[in-house]
Amino acid sequence: MQNHGMVTTAIDDDCTRILIIDDDDRITKPLIDLLEHDARFDVKSASTGFQAGVLTEQFKPQLMVLNVKVADVDATQIVPPDPARPRR
Repeated sequence: MQNHGMVTTAIDDDCTRILIIDDDDRITKPLIDLLEHDARFDVKSASTGFQAGVLTEQFKPQLMVLNVKVADVDATQIVPPDPARPRR
């Protein structure tokens, strides 16, 4: 990342922490299997909004892959809408 001018001071270890939030195992399982085989990633998943909240606090993910239609998740509470982005 440093080769591309990206700031890396917030990264305190060698692995990128990824949290996948989705209640459909057909989506999460292949993605988790793929990412877990790469030593650059530390991957955790949540299937409910409650689990996502707990893991976000404990795990401190650097990247979240979020299905905005998970039953008990209000995606705007996790990722607020960008006011500069026009709504469709």
